[in-house]
Amino acid sequence: MENRGTQNCDDMAKALAGLPAKYEKGNWNGYDEKPLDNESYFFANEFAKQLPHQFRGADVGIDADGEVTFEWYRARDCQCSLTFAKSGNVYCVVRNGGDRIMATISSKASGKILDLIGEVVNG
Repeated sequence: MENRGTQNCDDMAKALAGLPAKYEKGNWNGYDEKPLDNESYFFANEFAKQLPHQFRGADVGIDADGEVTFEWYRARDCQCSLTFAKSGNVYCVVRNGGDRIMATISSKASGKILDLIGEVVNG
C-alpha cells in the first residue's frame, strides 16, 4: 500500500480527497499498478463518512489493483486492514495477538466491520 501516515480525522479526509489526483494514472509506483478505481473510491468515501470519530485515524492509501485501503495499527501484532473492492465488498484482515481473521464482508454490514476495527483501535 502507498501513502501511509494518517494520524487523525482531518488527515484521513485529506488523504482520501487527494487520491484521485495522485493515482489517476496507472504505474504510479513503477510496477504496473492500476489507477484508482472509481467504485472503490466511492465505497471507501461512503464508509469513511459513517466511521465513528475514534476510528477515523486510519492510514489511507491505494493497493496495486487501484483499490482504496484503510489501515489501523496499535502494535506489530495488532492491526486491521480494509480494502474496498469495486464490487462493494470489503476485504478485512485483522491481527490481534496470535489470532488472524480474514473476511470478505458486504459494505452494507458495517456493524461487523466496526466491531473488528474496534478490537484493534480500542484493545
